Amino acid sequence: MSDLTVNWLSEIPAAYVRCRSLGHAWIEGGDMRFRLARGHVGRALTCERCQMVRVDLYDSNSMELIKRRYSRPLDYDKPKGLERPMGVEITAEFFARAATAKAADLPEVLKQLSLAQAA
Repeated sequence: MSDLTVNWLSEIPAAYVRCRSLGHAWIEGGDMRFRLARGHVGRALTCERCQMVRVDLYDSNSMELIKRRYSRPLDYDKPKGLERPMGVEITAEFFARAATAKAADLPEVLKQLSLAQAA
């Protein structure tokens, strides 16, 4: 990965890093279902972390997905000319930004996993 891409990745908002690493956290917002002419229905979802909007269009008879569109936050996309970071690079940035948690703050399932691995 180029130095320019490394710098860009280290400067984007944390919510964007989380979405790129974990996937979007889609939620329904308000009246998210709609009916269109010609036998189509759709839904709009919003990511609760980065505010990206996803609109899906379906055939109302077969419920087959016909089209999917995204509306990204203005600064979500990488600048033109930069190479696309790989998944492992995004995940590395995610963990580089994560604060070290104290054992007492870990969810119980992680405490059990840590104990199981130590044995």
